[in-house]
Amino acid sequence: LRKSAPQVQLAISLHAPTQELREKIVPTAKAYPLGKLMSALDEHLADPRVNLNSSRKVMMEYVVIRGVNDSDACARQLLGLLKPRVGQTGKNVILNLIPYNPTDVPESYEAPTPERLRS
Repeated sequence: LRKSAPQVQLAISLHAPTQELREKIVPTAKAYPLGKLMSALDEHLADPRVNLNSSRKVMMEYVVIRGVNDSDACARQLLGLLKPRVGQTGKNVILNLIPYNPTDVPESYEAPTPERLRS
């Protein structure tokens, strides 16, 4: 897709800074390992045909779940994962923090507090 449609805006459902945690949160994470996602992101960012102007950023989607992926340790790991990829201007990658919304899943996940989300 990157080669045939370089102007398509890329969004990656990340939800965790490690593969192990991603697999606990996202059932399909095994099919899309974190290392492969980051390699694909690196290729996308390095491709000269991809124009990362103000309207073409890479969106990293991260659903924040209380007590699961909202710790300070997760935040540090996430920073370590994304910081090398933000580019010289620091604006090539946008992190979209999404508070968890309850759904019909067997897990008893909860949204983070507004204060935790801001920290």
